[in-house]
Amino acid sequence: MTTDEFEKIWRLLSSLFPSAAAKKSKVDIAVWRKGLEPYAMSEVSDQILTYAQNNKYFPDMADITKHLLRKQTDAEKAIIHNAKLLAKIKGIEPPPFETSDDAMDWYHELEATHEA
Repeated sequence: MTTDEFEKIWRLLSSLFPSAAAKKSKVDIAVWRKGLEPYAMSEVSDQILTYAQNNKYFPDMADITKHLLRKQTDAEKAIIHNAKLLAKIKGIEPPPFETSDDAMDWYHELEATHEA
């Protein structure tokens, strides 16, 4: 999420929870910005609206992010791609990799069995 996108998200939170948002410090806002950075703005705004429909109090960050998938970085995409490529070269059917951590765990298991 870009800084401009975060500003829109913060305006949304401020509109829905005006008194609570006004009490947030610059540090609080910076923490929210950093915490929401890996997520798509549209998904965050949808989750905020869903949360606000069912809650009258300002959310914790986890209330918003717990149902969201983090955007993968280029490095994470490369790890998954390389693990799939290694599996193809070795003639192994790789498990589905949802995250780069899954791919790295699979690779380490393969290393442990001396197949890497």
